[in-house]
Amino acid sequence: MTYPSDLYEVRLYDEDSNFVTILQGWSVLEYWQRLNAPWNHTIRYDLSYDDPRLDILRSIGPDWFYLIYRTDPVTLDKDKVWEGFHQTTVDQARENGDIILTLYGQGYTEWLNRRVIIPPVADWEVHEVTAAAGTAIKEYVAFNMLTGSVPDADRAMPGFAVAAGPDGGTTVTYSPRYTNLLTACQTLAEDGNVKFGIVGADDPPVTFALYTREIWGLDRRINSTNPDKGDPMLFDFMKKNMDIPILSKNYSEQRTVVYVAGTGVGIKRKLLELSNLTALAESPRI
Repeated sequence: MTYPSDLYEVRLYDEDSNFVTILQGWSVLEYWQRLNAPWNHTIRYDLSYDDPRLDILRSIGPDWFYLIYRTDPVTLDKDKVWEGFHQTTVDQARENGDIILTLYGQGYTEWLNRRVIIPPVADWEVHEVTAAAGTAIKEYVAFNMLTGSVPDADRAMPGFAVAAGPDGGTTVTYSPRYTNLLTACQTLAEDGNVKFGIVGADDPPVTFALYTREIWGLDRRINSTNPDKGDPMLFDFMKKNMDIPILSKNYSEQRTVVYVAGTGVGIKRKLLELSNLTALAESPRI
């Protein structure tokens, strides 16, 4: 969704975590948060060709960091709601010379996509692990990203750590060889019913840690029985957390009748006809 600029503050840091500026005057801010996958963000500017902000925006390099803070319109509390790094700048010009500049980036979990799992010992065919899914994820990440654990020091990720604590998940057995690390973690998370992600441990970001958890986050529904749920999450125009809500109904894939073919050949084949009576009443022209 798109967010109103008066509730959000976007802080920009360079690759060494030095503060650069607070981004202001953007036209569109969008961000997505995901479990077991990288986050994403988009920031779009509509500027005149001589706008002084263009110099800074065009200088943003790979792995510069963004921290996004939201101010609650009721309590006025400011919370960090997104963090990640820069990946892509799209710089476009209109016929009149005005500039459309769009910044794209991802959350730190994307760093797992930069590594391929290699065996920790040269003569190993595969790196097999049998453990709780969270433990297995941490072992593969450590052997391929963590200083002091990687077989090749050049593969260590600066400022990166594997968080201690309960790892969670059911027991899995996995034997990768030259498999993409993010893909392996996603497979383990799905098979072992666990969540994982890399988050910043500082503000501004200097160090980063991989976490695995059986449950990530709180059940924020109004009728939740979780005693630690906190305040319920409400979507409301008056709270300024909805911009253009859309409800789309698409009947293009609706099926009213299906025929299931059984054994036999030709006229001897057994057919079973199944009907969706509700759909037939709504759309009788099958």
